[in-house]
Amino acid sequence: MISIRKDIEIFPFDTASSSQKYLVVAGKNRRFEISENIYLLISLIDGKSSVEQIAEKYSERTNIKISAEELNRIIKHYLTDNEILESGNNNNNTKRKKSVLAFKKTVIPQKYVRSLTSIFKYLFVKPVFILSVSLLLIFILGFFFFFDHSGISLTSFEGSDMLFIYLIFFLTTFFHELGHASSCSYYNAKHGDIGVGIYLYFPVFYTDVTDAWKLTRLQRGMVDIAGIYFQMLFIPLLFVFYLVYQNLIFIKAIYLLIFSLITTLNPFLRFDGYWLASDLSGIPNLRDRTYKVFAKWFRAVTGNKTQSKVRLPHIETKAKIFLYAYTVMSNIFFVLFVYLIVQSIPRFIEFYPKNVEVFLKSLFEIVSAPDIPKIWESFSKIIFPTVLLLILLKFLYSRFITFYNFLFNRMSKRGIN
Repeated sequence: MISIRKDIEIFPFDTASSSQKYLVVAGKNRRFEISENIYLLISLIDGKSSVEQIAEKYSERTNIKISAEELNRIIKHYLTDNEILESGNNNNNTKRKKSVLAFKKTVIPQKYVRSLTSIFKYLFVKPVFILSVSLLLIFILGFFFFFDHSGISLTSFEGSDMLFIYLIFFLTTFFHELGHASSCSYYNAKHGDIGVGIYLYFPVFYTDVTDAWKLTRLQRGMVDIAGIYFQMLFIPLLFVFYLVYQNLIFIKAIYLLIFSLITTLNPFLRFDGYWLASDLSGIPNLRDRTYKVFAKWFRAVTGNKTQSKVRLPHIETKAKIFLYAYTVMSNIFFVLFVYLIVQSIPRFIEFYPKNVEVFLKSLFEIVSAPDIPKIWESFSKIIFPTVLLLILLKFLYSRFITFYNFLFNRMSKRGIN
């Protein structure tokens, strides 16, 4: 007899699939998509019936004749390997998806976050949300068209100014995560703690909103943009501080905050814009599926008929058009991205060693004549280039490993040792 784990939850999953999909929640950290037939199979497993009896019931329900042996293979592939079954089958050997964050540390526990979201969730009441976003967009447009921007340079910063702007961004990113959690609270989806971690060598806040997968596409889209919405609330506040203190650092902070929000909306990197595109289109794992589309096109063009039969999801026509368009645009984006990096290498080689030398000198001088603003200013000139260099090296290394594995697998298939 086989039975389903007691902690397994299954919900209808709102996607662009041409057939109904379901979301399986297995324990605390695992969620994956299943088809209607697998959902039916799970519903037939009651802990009392044998595989032969389940196969008979499954055949009656679907009008598809299936043997106990075939059903065992399906159970092994979809249920056992995904740790959905109880007892001995639940051996925790399933490969877990590696987190994109390193060094995850809780800052505000869930119970305290819940106290905040119980207040801020009302910002997502439809009339309040529409009015707030409309006023914020009008304010931002007015800021760009009517404010005098002459004499403001984003290339000249004092060390203390950069420290101040970093602190502002750190505060706004906290509210960014609070926005995601508050939107979950508004739609009665659970949210977790707010913590800090390292993403691509940058310190970032994070919050667990994976329960949002249970929501509709539009509701998930609201959760995706909630962080940007909360950060936008800081823009008029910073402008008020500028009017009070007449310090251009607040205007520079607005510029950089708006630039950050635009970057976050980028649908080709794994920022909020990517999840927004994935959720509204109804195509989960959008990036992975664009790889499959590109692989299918590439193999078809190169005449590799045997391997050109890449399985693509059965989705609605509109979603399929979006998937094809997104595949083209994302590849164009990454080509341009790599081109810009290559173009900037000569300038990087010219200035980076000099900036590192200045920073090291300022560190050696700290004993005799401490000058923290000077040290911070020299540090701010190397921190982002250093991070970008590490990201580039990591990207090149991962591409090398991918190419090596691909080449090794091809040679293995051809019998080359």
